[in-house]
Amino acid sequence: IGMYLPVILVRDYGWAGWLVFAVPNVLGAAAMGWVLRRPEQALDLAARHATAIRLFSIVTVSFQIFGLLWLLPPLIGWAGMALVMAALVCAVVLPVASGLSMVMNAVLVWLMSGLIFAMLMPSGALVLPPATGEAPGWGLVGLVPVCAFGFLLCPYLDATFLHARANTDRRGARIAFSVGFGVLFLVMIVFSLLYARAFDYRLFTGLGAWLIAAHLAVQVCFTVSAHTAVTRDVPGNVVGILAAALVGIVALGATLGEASFMGIGVGELIYRGYMGFYGLLFPAYVLLVVLAGASMRRYWISILLALPFLAIGFVGGWMAVSAGSVAVLLIAAMGRHGIRRSGSR
Repeated sequence: IGMYLPVILVRDYGWAGWLVFAVPNVLGAAAMGWVLRRPEQALDLAARHATAIRLFSIVTVSFQIFGLLWLLPPLIGWAGMALVMAALVCAVVLPVASGLSMVMNAVLVWLMSGLIFAMLMPSGALVLPPATGEAPGWGLVGLVPVCAFGFLLCPYLDATFLHARANTDRRGARIAFSVGFGVLFLVMIVFSLLYARAFDYRLFTGLGAWLIAAHLAVQVCFTVSAHTAVTRDVPGNVVGILAAALVGIVALGATLGEASFMGIGVGELIYRGYMGFYGLLFPAYVLLVVLAGASMRRYWISILLALPFLAIGFVGGWMAVSAGSVAVLLIAAMGRHGIRRSGSR
C-alpha cells in the first residue's frame, strides 16, 4: 500500500493526496503500541478474532504477490521477473520464524531500500509533486474519512503487528511502534512521494528501473515472509498465493492489451478492489465486531449498505461519495449496542 497507492493519489490529488494517506497511516500504526497497553491484550485479540486476523494475512499475501506481477514486468521484463519470483518463493517457503532473525531481516530490508533512495537522489527522478493533480480537489473530502477509518483500525487485525506487540513490554512497544512508524516507515513513504510522478509517467529506465523494482521486490518479499511466519499453519495462505498469481496474470494481460473500465486500467481496477479490504471490510470488522460487539449478520448487512458508496467513489470517480461508507458504519456501530469497552483493547 505504501509503495504504490501514493503513486495513484499523487497523480489524482498531488502531494495533498499523499498527505491525506500518510498522516493517518503513520499515526494509526504507531498508536497501536500505546493503545494495547499490555502484551496480553494483543494475545487476547489474536485469540478472540483468529479467523479475521488470518484472513487479513491471506489477503495481504495475495495483494503483495499481485502487486509484483502487475507492476514489475514493464520495469524489468520477464528475465528480471524470474529472479524476483525465485526470491518470492523463498520468502514463502522459508519464512523467518521470530525474534532476532526477523528483526535483522527487517533492518536489512530497510537499509537496502534506504540505499536505493540515496542512489536515485542524484538522478533527478525524485521530485516533490505539485499540490494538486488530475482529479478535482473536492474529492479529498471523501478520501480523508476513508483513509482515517482504514489506517486507524486495520492495524488491530495485522498478525505481524500483534506478534510484535505481544513480544514487547509496554515501554519497548511505545518506542518500537513510535520510531518504527514515525521515523523508519515515514522515510519509506516519503520515498514513494518523491518517485510517484516518475513511476506514473514511466520515466524509470535502465538502472533506475531495476533500482525501483528492487525496492518493491525486497519490501514485498519481507512482508510476505513476515505474514507467512506468523500464520505458517494456515492452509488458506496457499489459496491466497494461487489466487494472487491468477489475478496478477489476468491484470498483466489486460494492462498489456490496454484494457480499461470506466477509464481505469484493469490492473489499477483490481488494485483498487484490494483497497476495499483495507478501507472497508477489515476496519469495519474492528469497529463493529471488536469494539461494538455486533454480530456477523449485522456486520455483513452494514458492509452491503456501505459498499455502494465506496464503489462509486473509488471506481466511479466521485471520491467525495466514498465518505458515505464511513457514515453508514459509524451509524451501525452507534446503534442499539453502541461502542462497548472491549477486553482486547
